[in-house]
Amino acid sequence: MLPKKQFIENSHVKFLESAGARVVPVDYTLNEEKMNEQLSKINGLYIPGDSKSLVTRENFQYTKQVQRILKWSQIHNE
Repeated sequence: MLPKKQFIENSHVKFLESAGARVVPVDYTLNEEKMNEQLSKINGLYIPGDSKSLVTRENFQYTKQVQRILKWSQIHNE
């Protein structure tokens, strides 16, 4: 089941922008090929969420995608 919406707090966006970042949303429901393509075009990634909220069944798809993203970044940033 796909989520109805994806969300990031405006205060997080403003904080990142105040540090000079250009914020681009990344859709975590993308398939692996499209996600890898998008990741190759950016030079940083902010992953919101706390560990307590990430270990629930409702967030399983998000948590698995975060794991894939972290593995991808380890390989491509050596």
